[in-house]
Amino acid sequence: SFLKFSDDEDQALTPRFLTSLHDLEVLENDSLRIQCRVGGRPPPDIQWYLHGKRLIQDTRHKIIVNESGCHTLLITSCQLSDTGPITCLARNRSGEAMAQVYTQWVEMIKREKLDFEQKILKFEFLRQK
Repeated sequence: SFLKFSDDEDQALTPRFLTSLHDLEVLENDSLRIQCRVGGRPPPDIQWYLHGKRLIQDTRHKIIVNESGCHTLLITSCQLSDTGPITCLARNRSGEAMAQVYTQWVEMIKREKLDFEQKILKFEFLRQK
């Protein structure tokens, strides 16, 4: 009988995330960048979801992939609707893996108020010296 040994190329591997995602704050009109590295064989297809709805590349949502398995979702001119759970789904013939990040809205007024309070505290501290 003839035995056929399969080489490594035939060994399919379930997708796995090689980096972890972290929750982010979103400021109006800022850009938001979410990056992750994904392994698997064959190389998995990556899909991004916001509130469970698949994101399609458009003028504000850019989906970037490089050869080293690094996948990036870039959202420009952020709006309130860009906040919430963002999910990255990696899928190949062996299975799928999912990672999720939560984006939280930070109002411009709140950010400016915090900056102002920090300046006041710094001024008070310097005045006391």
